[in-house]
Amino acid sequence: MDVVIDGTGGPSFQGCFSALKPGGRLVAYGATAGNPPVGLDMVRLFFRQVRIVGSTMGSPTEFAAMLRFVAEHRIEPAIDRIFGLDEAITAHQRLLSAEQLGKIVLRHDY
Repeated sequence: MDVVIDGTGGPSFQGCFSALKPGGRLVAYGATAGNPPVGLDMVRLFFRQVRIVGSTMGSPTEFAAMLRFVAEHRIEPAIDRIFGLDEAITAHQRLLSAEQLGKIVLRHDY
């Protein structure tokens, strides 16, 4: 791969790194799965001349502009299903099975 964009980190980070071709870039913008395990292949890093870039995917100004764009164009996310908070385990199982097409929402009724 020329570029891998990873928002999860964790155990999959090593696979993302390994998938890079010489001169490739790995852009990390999140760590929802936590820190990667120890053991980055330093030899692969420098002999293949790859770059690892940390990014917040934009500045606060760019984020504000994105929010205005979303509001102006009335962009809404695709929602697969809405679960009650008491159905959190079922919702998580749906995510783990990769059955969803869109976001899974947990609703908390006050």
